[in-house]
Amino acid sequence: MVYRGDDDSSPFNVSETIKAEKLSILQMSDFFMEMKPRYPFTASLVVGIMDLSGGVPGVLGSLVRFTADEGKYHLELEAWEKWFSGLLFPMYLKEYNRSYYRILQDLYKLDDTEWWILEQVLEGKDSVKARNPDRLLHMGVVVRIRGTDEVAIVSPMMKRLCLEVLSKQDIREPCDNSQSFN
Repeated sequence: MVYRGDDDSSPFNVSETIKAEKLSILQMSDFFMEMKPRYPFTASLVVGIMDLSGGVPGVLGSLVRFTADEGKYHLELEAWEKWFSGLLFPMYLKEYNRSYYRILQDLYKLDDTEWWILEQVLEGKDSVKARNPDRLLHMGVVVRIRGTDEVAIVSPMMKRLCLEVLSKQDIREPCDNSQSFN
């Protein structure tokens, strides 16, 4: 199967065909234990990276690789967060997590209604059930919660990505009364 991209596509549309399973805490812990002789990550950083990845294999791997390549595996989580924030976050995305970097670019192209929907999801508001999150689903930003019409952010890293872009936006509730609520 060949996927061809356009300006509004992302590799996450493959989720319609393939269901990827998240890693368990035990699997992630085992991964860090196997790396410990060469890269002795601090306990707080192990927990922090596991939490930030949300068990998404590609996110976990890219965070570990970036941290190891930069020689920062000895940092405690708080120091790592200070180091990782700011200019390094976009660099990490561009160099180590290209899928999320592409989504970052696509997030800047959302219209006001889509931004408002995303803001509602980030805040955990129920009104999101009434709006149409199709583009966010297609981009891989949100997933449907099984058995409901509700959506949730894919991972803590995706939430961080969205908050990064959202902080640079001025979002207002859309006033379009013609929008469908079903």
